[in-house]
Amino acid sequence: MSSQLFGGGLAALYIYKCLNIPYIITEHSTIYARGLIKSWHQRYLKDIFQNAKMLIAVSSSLARLIEPYTSRKSIEVIPNVVNTMFFTLPLNPRAKKPFIFLTVALLTPKKGIDILIRAFASVFKNNSNVELWIGGDGPLRSQLEYLAKMLDVASQIRFLGLLDREKVKLAMWKANAFVLPSYFETFGVVLIEAMSTGLPIISTKCGGPEDFITPKVGYLVSPGDIEGLANTMLTLYDNYSSFNSVEISEFVKDKFSYKSVASQLINIYKKVLLESTMNNLENKKCHE
Repeated sequence: MSSQLFGGGLAALYIYKCLNIPYIITEHSTIYARGLIKSWHQRYLKDIFQNAKMLIAVSSSLARLIEPYTSRKSIEVIPNVVNTMFFTLPLNPRAKKPFIFLTVALLTPKKGIDILIRAFASVFKNNSNVELWIGGDGPLRSQLEYLAKMLDVASQIRFLGLLDREKVKLAMWKANAFVLPSYFETFGVVLIEAMSTGLPIISTKCGGPEDFITPKVGYLVSPGDIEGLANTMLTLYDNYSSFNSVEISEFVKDKFSYKSVASQLINIYKKVLLESTMNNLENKKCHE
């Protein structure tokens, strides 16, 4: 169960019931998609959701997964945000040789990095003009490095290790395309970070990315589909010139910048505060 929801959510519910201070829930967790909610969680979950003045999910798929735990008629969908002033287009034009596919993720089973390595090997093995860079670390790193050796693509794959935000941006500036092979993502912030730097995207249909990956910015494939991912990587490689980095970056600024997302959140908080104020005035009149 999400510790944030149990901790912050239950605290907010308690404060609301004791002091009548309204609260808003914004949910990001993958626990719903991963089937991690147990029967005894549900009573608390429903109570937290039902008493919230507004329930927000960061993607349409997450909103649908939350629906069984609340009788609310609607769940607002407001996306995650990216710092478009930091994740910018590169200072210099990207080189095309070698052509670099980049992914950045924790090296855990749900991220599907083994699928990505197998897909890469099936279409780009022995093509020295194409490389796969893997940013991040985790319990599967040694297994993934061994897999690359067994598939005879170790010379084309770079394991970058843990990257701070600056190094993530630099890797994105050097890359030509970004790939996210996850099984579950409530949103996929790393995708909009990559898109903000102008990179075309390949992502699995893992939840959140379906809301914003369009043919103008990239491709969607099924999770765990090695052949499908391989063919899509080859398609992007062959059609790389059809993607416009400036348009991809501008799309992110329009949809996911601080200004865009903040305006949506501010409107909701204003609405909740106004309703709360009006209710308090009504209650005061009734007691006079």
